[in-house]
Amino acid sequence: MHKSSLRVGAVAAIAAWVLLAGGTAAVATPPGPGVSGTVLSQTTVGDTDYTLREITIPAGQSTGWHYKGRTPVVLDVLHVLPPGAPFSEDAPNLGCDFQ
Repeated sequence: MHKSSLRVGAVAAIAAWVLLAGGTAAVATPPGPGVSGTVLSQTTVGDTDYTLREITIPAGQSTGWHYKGRTPVVLDVLHVLPPGAPFSEDAPNLGCDFQ
């Protein structure tokens, strides 16, 4: 299987998960040092922005919602948002006792 086929499959799986999960994720903690995101592609169709980003999580760091162990990980993430909306928004703790 080609690397591009794997990337398309991963993007499709992530997009499906985001849609099924309601399109939001609460941020428990800020990203660790070295976590970075690069825009690979961006387009607007009608009233929707589609942005494909590559997010790199160094070994031992987290994004706030995903922790990575001994090896770095690269995620391809498809953001489907209203035009000009941010990729993420901080939200207050809704009563979780971990803080």
